[in-house]
Amino acid sequence: MFVHFDLAVVFHLFCIVQGLTTAVYLLVGPRRAGSRWLGLLLLALTLQVIDYFLSRSGVYYRNRWLYFTPMIY
Repeated sequence: MFVHFDLAVVFHLFCIVQGLTTAVYLLVGPRRAGSRWLGLLLLALTLQVIDYFLSRSGVYYRNRWLYFTPMIY
């Protein structure tokens, strides 16, 4: 699969990695209600950034069946 890389796509990759690691840390870390909600919210926003990454990098253009795969909030 060919992915077009530019500065915005690299920035999206950094945001995806940061969002996933922080969400996992909050979900499996100390058991507090606030950290669980924040972890789930961060996970939902990271899924939206994954959608931005797939559309900006050209993956949706080459694979049209992936268009409705991620959840958009």
